[in-house]
Amino acid sequence: MELARAHASLGWVLGYRLGRNDEGIRHGRHALEVASRISAPAFRASLCGKLGANYLRAGDWDGQLEINQTDLALSTEARDAAGLVRANINLGVCFTNRGDLERARLHTERALDLAERCGSAPSAQIAQNNLAMIAFDDRRWADAERHAQAVLAGATRTGFRRALPETFLTLARLRLLSGDFDAAERALSDAEADSDVADMEVAERVRAKLELARGDPSASCRRLEALVGRHEHDPYERAASRLTLATALHANGRATDADVEEQRADAVFRKLGADPALERARWA
Repeated sequence: MELARAHASLGWVLGYRLGRNDEGIRHGRHALEVASRISAPAFRASLCGKLGANYLRAGDWDGQLEINQTDLALSTEARDAAGLVRANINLGVCFTNRGDLERARLHTERALDLAERCGSAPSAQIAQNNLAMIAFDDRRWADAERHAQAVLAGATRTGFRRALPETFLTLARLRLLSGDFDAAERALSDAEADSDVADMEVAERVRAKLELARGDPSASCRRLEALVGRHEHDPYERAASRLTLATALHANGRATDADVEEQRADAVFRKLGADPALERARWA
């Protein structure tokens, strides 16, 4: 069990947090091979959760969905509350990516309810953060604000901060919508202060949108062109950056270049199983 746990944890850090996907997935799969000799469904389920995160970063959304469904089945078999919370959070992410916001919300609300009843503050914070992002996608602005504020309150109470970068980015996007650019800048700066490689590309996109909203499409284009020129670790993130770049290029009078970036982004979205229309609502 210790050997399997070590491989799974190393794989999660390498792949999900640092972007070294191939190494991360190899460690995650080896962890499951080691654990297959053990009759411990709750433990095996915990390994699935980490590997699913690696599949997400690698752009293998079918693999991500399958491994998280296995996580849910094993956690149900074991009657493991923590595993059920984890699996439902991760399945919520799977369905958010695919644009099935209703199913995403239901899974995430189940996770939040169980996390709160079990006193798992970190899991509840992650679920609240994910519900804020789902509500933003669904254009339920008041719900997005409510869930984001619940994350901030929980972080103040417990000191757990892992969900904060994404939550601050949601708040920055909400402030952009309301036209409060100074508040958007403050939220974005808070996000950047806590971000690592897994969050920074999103932060760069939001900063580019802020530059565009402030009337500087040239700066927005330069930022986004540099962003899509990097060797990024997540094909979805690259495509979302291309779509944001297309918006900036249109604003800068470069319609032909914008169309090329949109087509490149759409090709990736279709391959992954994302909804191009929802992605435009998110980033265009």
